[in-house]
Amino acid sequence: MGHETTPQGNGVHLGEAMCDRLAYADDIDFCGENIQEIDRKISIFKEAANQVGLEINEAKTKILKVSRQERILGNITCENMELEAVENFKYLRSTITAENRVEEEVKLRIVAAARCVVGL
Repeated sequence: MGHETTPQGNGVHLGEAMCDRLAYADDIDFCGENIQEIDRKISIFKEAANQVGLEINEAKTKILKVSRQERILGNITCENMELEAVENFKYLRSTITAENRVEEEVKLRIVAAARCVVGL
């Protein structure tokens, strides 16, 4: 998994480092404090991708606001793309929710483990 550290302090804490994007294979997560910051990061990434002949798949690109206080309602326009706002998504086989809670992920893993036990 790749990550980019950022001196600005916006992103995700991984130990002592602050990361503004997480990447694994063809999955990339941009982290930011607001939609303008995400828009800027996507713009930079889109330009770099275009230079090597790659494009962002707008249909597969989603936006998730992680907050226990407020929600994004409806789609968001970011870097001239209409992005679907979602309540949760899978990333590296883990469910990430808008509330940043793990209860649903724990339930899913318990069900998966029970299926394995029953199958023995």
